[in-house]
Amino acid sequence: MSDLIDKLREELLGTGRAPEDAPARGPDEPIVSFRDVYLAYDRPILQGVTFDLPAGGTKVILGGSGSGKTTILRLMLGLLKADAGSIRVDGVEVTGLTEEEFRPVRLKVGMVFQEGALFDSLSVGENVGFRLGEDGLAPGEIEERVREMLGFVGLASHYDKSPSELSGGQRRRVAVARALAARPQIMLYDEPTTGLDPITSTTITDLIVKARDLDGVTSILVTHQLRDAFNVARTFVAREDGEFVFRRVEDYELLAGTDFMMLREGVVQFHGSPHELVTSKDPYIVEFLS
Repeated sequence: MSDLIDKLREELLGTGRAPEDAPARGPDEPIVSFRDVYLAYDRPILQGVTFDLPAGGTKVILGGSGSGKTTILRLMLGLLKADAGSIRVDGVEVTGLTEEEFRPVRLKVGMVFQEGALFDSLSVGENVGFRLGEDGLAPGEIEERVREMLGFVGLASHYDKSPSELSGGQRRRVAVARALAARPQIMLYDEPTTGLDPITSTTITDLIVKARDLDGVTSILVTHQLRDAFNVARTFVAREDGEFVFRRVEDYELLAGTDFMMLREGVVQFHGSPHELVTSKDPYIVEFLS
């Protein structure tokens, strides 16, 4: 098995239970908190990154290539270790945890990787249920959950198909279903719309909104696609008479629940609301948004 598949299995799977003495997150404590986080290799990657994310909220992380966006997600998953600073996930300080200690934290987190990263040797249903057997679910429960998640992403009829039979957008939707199948508290999306056309991209951002608004999932979206970032910020969904009803708010001043953070060479260049972003006079931000 390739190193890539081994790494993906490591990122998807989590075993074990949270330790009984794990500190409980207070009602007003953010579910994700970074404080003065530094990381460097041959050059600085993150330089004093600080932010909070409340439970049920959405944070959109923008920035150019190499700005450190995806690094933040990998630090949250324990795939990288910070050189300095504090990272707390659901009340647990994760910076000093061993691999075994980190696994209960990963159980609370789902991730959608760039390009979807499905296992081509498994069917769609097997991909979505990949982690659930490790979580102790019986085969019947796994199938029920998988079919529920495929219905959620609009692919209920694709259970037995191979990933090779799917379009790029469908593969990305299966990846979302797989990440949501374990019912995570936090979802991480790493450039989930890269390479997709605008209509398919909107389908993906609508799924992000559905998970947020219907299941209360906390979300971090890493992207350089401004259209998709603002779609997530201004779209809201509710279930009415058994149907999903989407509403889009065009006035940025009225938007709540989503904030934006922009990185530039590992430094937080901006942190604020959608309205504050679009009205910023910072030359770098103005150029980035143009």
